[in-house]
Amino acid sequence: MKHILLNIAVISISAFISMGAAKAQTVILEQDGANDEFVVADWELTSSFGSPSQINITNGNDGTLTIANSAAYKNIKVEIHLSQANAISFDLEIEGPIASQSSSVTSDATGSPNKAIVSFNNTTAIALNKLRISNPTMTMGLIYLKITGVLDGTSSVMNEDLNTFDVTVNQESLILNAEAEGTLNIFNNVGQLQSTHTINKGENVILNSTKGLSFLVLTNSESNLVSRKKILR
Repeated sequence: MKHILLNIAVISISAFISMGAAKAQTVILEQDGANDEFVVADWELTSSFGSPSQINITNGNDGTLTIANSAAYKNIKVEIHLSQANAISFDLEIEGPIASQSSSVTSDATGSPNKAIVSFNNTTAIALNKLRISNPTMTMGLIYLKITGVLDGTSSVMNEDLNTFDVTVNQESLILNAEAEGTLNIFNNVGQLQSTHTINKGENVILNSTKGLSFLVLTNSESNLVSRKKILR
């Protein structure tokens, strides 16, 4: 009897752990300006300035971040840290191919850093591909961004065109291996477009000798973001 009870207990604990793991928050995207992780090329900024260390969205304007993501998530949570010390109110929207959700937010400036944390608690899974910040009450400087969600294992992939690519950096060229055809845009560290290249499936050799930090952004035939990479030469 003791052995039977022990086995039941082990099974119960295992099931509890599995249920907890299924409901755990998964990191969809995390960018820390302290490590120069913001990719300006992924943002559409209105009357704003961005850099790898900080994304600035000016008073009354907006910024939209395109996210390379094919999975669907419930209970999406967004955490933003701001460079300003004052509380800032703004609108925050998460968007996918078939669903979106928005919230009016006021940051909590009682601590350091100044934070805005929004739990959308969405029960409809969203294959998140855009995050939009709009109408801030004053210029806001994003210095940290983290998006998490509970992976919805019952949802199918919403966009099958999201393929990856590998890149090898040589002194005078880039060797890019892609899983599908697309267009590669190369940006410098402040988001200025340096060159555009047509990419074929398989190996592609691109003449490029730019020094410093560059961002490679690959889009498909419908101009949807496929993947991006940061390189330093």
